[in-house]
Amino acid sequence: MNTTNEFRLANSDKAELSAWLRLTTLPQGLAMRARLLLLLDEGHSPTYIALYLQTSRKSIYKWKNRFIEEGVDGLFDRPRPGRPSLIDEATIQKVLTLTTER
Repeated sequence: MNTTNEFRLANSDKAELSAWLRLTTLPQGLAMRARLLLLLDEGHSPTYIALYLQTSRKSIYKWKNRFIEEGVDGLFDRPRPGRPSLIDEATIQKVLTLTTER
């Protein structure tokens, strides 16, 4: 099942991803990303992993490439654009101070 373009995880990364899968509170997306990287490390093809995890090959390559570029930190969701806050940081700090002090 090994491909010519082998993907190998460092032992520390493999241990961390395996530990993630033992957590009961891990978000489903992170668990899927950890599984797909561990399966790639075992030598399974992206086609097999996509069928096994019921996702697309495009998704497999996306997370593999992001892991290669950024490491384990690249597996977390990135902030998404949205409506900018109407309240400035100074007002937020003032409200927090007023609500936490007597």
